[in-house]
Amino acid sequence: MQKERVATTIKSDRWAYLWLVIGALLLMLSTGWFSVALAAWLAPVFLIRFFRSQRVGRGYILTLLGLFVAYGITWRSIISFFMFESLPVYLVMAFFIALMGSLPLLADRLLTPRLKGFAATLVFPLTVTALFFLYNLVSPMGSFGTVGYEQYSNQGLTQLVSITGLWGLTFLVSWFGPVVNWAWERSFNWLEVRRGLLVFTAILSVVLVFGSLRLSFAHLESGTVQVHGFSLTDEFYDGADNDIATKEINDSYIQGTLREASRGAQIVVWPEMAVGGTMEQANAVLARAQSMLWIFIRWR
Repeated sequence: MQKERVATTIKSDRWAYLWLVIGALLLMLSTGWFSVALAAWLAPVFLIRFFRSQRVGRGYILTLLGLFVAYGITWRSIISFFMFESLPVYLVMAFFIALMGSLPLLADRLLTPRLKGFAATLVFPLTVTALFFLYNLVSPMGSFGTVGYEQYSNQGLTQLVSITGLWGLTFLVSWFGPVVNWAWERSFNWLEVRRGLLVFTAILSVVLVFGSLRLSFAHLESGTVQVHGFSLTDEFYDGADNDIATKEINDSYIQGTLREASRGAQIVVWPEMAVGGTMEQANAVLARAQSMLWIFIRWR
């Protein structure tokens, strides 16, 4: 029987700083303003690879710096819209976001070399999931910013939430990075990595098949209300002083509401921060949307 090679220390990687840059860029794209689904799977691959190639102290400082830059850029427009408009205060907030994001990477760097086999890949996703779960318990913003939200466009994958809640999705997306690194450190030798890769692939496949079947067999029961939702993901406004932009976006939500009503919606859900402007402007838009939707449903 071939004995698996287990490294207690990770050898230096001449491409390490490239992995840090790629990881930070992907992290920036995976959350906040961008929320690219694929980037959320890939960012931990390169961040973990970099950190494991460094001594703990040096690696942690550089990783924390990379996270600070990535989060500082991607969350600036969103968070400063409703809080922390002062740049110095925002930078402090961005640092704490980066600090929280660095803890799973630190746990992976410290604990993974002490564990044997494929089980070592669970350190990172378990830490990510636990931290976001605890954050959800104490944060006034709930699960805002949690890993997994960026997967909203993959309806088959997100059906996992019906069984595990958001946390199963958070775990699954976070698990990919350490699995790839586990195979990478073994030079992708198929004889050594096939069992672990098959385990991960099988679990992901079961999730996707379950989601597809759940969507295929979904049907409306009699007496239920049809609810639709939409979001203007490519739009954002700077505040009440920008009256033209605010009016255009508010009008877009009215148009989107009528569009969803024409598709059969009886209730149309808007996302957070959907309406801008003064309180009077916001109330006027809500009243307009309610009256137009009621008229449409009554006479269609």
